[in-house]
Amino acid sequence: LGSIIVIVVLAPILVLVMPLVYAVSRPLTAVFLLSVVAVMIATERGMTKKYLATMAFLLAGTIGLLSKTLPVSGDLILFPILSGLFGVSVLVLQARKKTEIPEQKTGGVHVPAKKATKQIMLGSVGGIVAGFLPGIGPSQVAALTSLDKNSESFLLSLGALTGANALLSIMTLWLIGRA
Repeated sequence: LGSIIVIVVLAPILVLVMPLVYAVSRPLTAVFLLSVVAVMIATERGMTKKYLATMAFLLAGTIGLLSKTLPVSGDLILFPILSGLFGVSVLVLQARKKTEIPEQKTGGVHVPAKKATKQIMLGSVGGIVAGFLPGIGPSQVAALTSLDKNSESFLLSLGALTGANALLSIMTLWLIGRA
């Protein structure tokens, strides 16, 4: 709710600025995306995780480049590639582990108002960024904007991002003709 309020307050400015920012940033989209990937890999803990993240990124990029050479329409090949990258990998990882549902805690989580306000503001700004950059979703931006790198900060950021992103997607579709 906080992020929706922030976006509604910023709406007049966004209506004026969004088409201009899009026109300027469109040629630089690849640089922005590579920067986000570099920051995400750099913030991984441990060299092994950084190495695995880099390998996953390079493998996904290679698959994307190779898919362009296939004699099939890009629209038709996208579904099998994405289901293979996201669906099969999760199934393989889960098949190797014995997963148990953890005991659920009841009761609320208290987050101080000052921290919640900061996370909502960061999440709202992150939602604006995620709205402009294709390929960057709320989870990636939430991982970057979480202040304390704990579950409460992540969830606050993700909630603010999702709310802001939903409203911004409608505004972006209206302003620049792209969702």
